[in-house]
Amino acid sequence: VAFFPVPGALREYVTFPARFAVPVPDEVSNTTAAVMLVNTITMRDLLRAVEDAWAGLPGPALQTAVGSSVGRLVAAAAVRHGYPLVSLVRSERGAAALRERFPAVPVFSTSDLGWIGKARAALGGPARVVLDPVGGSLAVQLLGPLEDGARSFPTGRCPGSPFRWDPAR
Repeated sequence: VAFFPVPGALREYVTFPARFAVPVPDEVSNTTAAVMLVNTITMRDLLRAVEDAWAGLPGPALQTAVGSSVGRLVAAAAVRHGYPLVSLVRSERGAAALRERFPAVPVFSTSDLGWIGKARAALGGPARVVLDPVGGSLAVQLLGPLEDGARSFPTGRCPGSPFRWDPAR
């Protein structure tokens, strides 16, 4: 079974009420079953937040960590709904794989020194929304492609990667 919501779900063993259990077919791997509920709910919450930020008028959105499960779900939903999304990953290898999987979504590697200009060009201007589970120094770099009044949704933080921003720079 898969389950959600259950505090302590990352433990090796956990006890939870049966009403939170969802049967999983045998052909679904344990790895997939372990994340299928939380990741799809996270993706849906992110899309609702983006849609609210757009206030009915979709505009350019920038997403980091698209190679993650949630990132791929958001990219797939953006393609399905025709949302303008530009995606970022750490490596060119990851970017190439995602370009193959989502040809309609521009994907850039943050290891490419020119990624900010390329992302901004693909956005058609500054981003109105940013989805960023990475944080740290990348979050500061994301300020470059943002328009004034843009909304950022920090979907998590990498351990040891606090967001530090010096507005004087």
